[in-house]
Amino acid sequence: MPKKSISWDVVAEEYSSYVEDKGDIYHLTYLNPVIFKLLGNVKNKKILDLACGNGYFSMKLAKKQALVTGVDYSEKLIDIAKSKTKSNVKFFVGDSSKMTFLKNNSFNFVVANMAFHDIMKIKGTVKECARVLKKNSKLIFSIPHPAFHSAKRKKQGKEYYKEIKRYLSLFSRQHPKFKDVMYYHRSIGYYLKLLFKQGFVVSAFHEIAIKHAKGKSIKDTNLLSHKQEIPTFLIVEATLK
Repeated sequence: MPKKSISWDVVAEEYSSYVEDKGDIYHLTYLNPVIFKLLGNVKNKKILDLACGNGYFSMKLAKKQALVTGVDYSEKLIDIAKSKTKSNVKFFVGDSSKMTFLKNNSFNFVVANMAFHDIMKIKGTVKECARVLKKNSKLIFSIPHPAFHSAKRKKQGKEYYKEIKRYLSLFSRQHPKFKDVMYYHRSIGYYLKLLFKQGFVVSAFHEIAIKHAKGKSIKDTNLLSHKQEIPTFLIVEATLK
């Protein structure tokens, strides 16, 4: 298994080119609107953008006058983030499971936008999220939906379905887009147990399906119905009590 820090440094330029300065189509269309709605008015709110990558989401938050700190394990991604932003965003290279450079009870929100599934030390990371958050503040994270992301799409007659072989098991595999980067599968229940152990309660839960329109890319109405029925992403808001 490749070391995560080396892997993301290796693909930093490729990843940044893919995400660009605004996020890919999935972030723009499905994830960011829900996350921004959950955040509400972020003016003067202290927000930790965890696993911030090239900093595109940090910049979006800064434009809404949030007080933003971005943290990522990849030194090259943080270098890219610093080169792209002209906003007053603080960026740190660091391990999400040991953020000793951040103070206790110092943030109103922690946002991990499509990141938890890329983090190996998830137990320590959730514990650190609880440490740096103020009481009654919130952790918001989005991930590929654990029940269906690793399942293969099958077709029987005219109908489509997902073939799920493993769900409760913990396992890692190669990232579907970036070579030599690992993806870590955990069940929804696994994530919830980590949250509850640190004193979080789930205050919002969104399963998001891709709403493709019939067109040149997808002409099969049965496939369209299937994709609209099976959620692709999961967004969880957890409040620290």
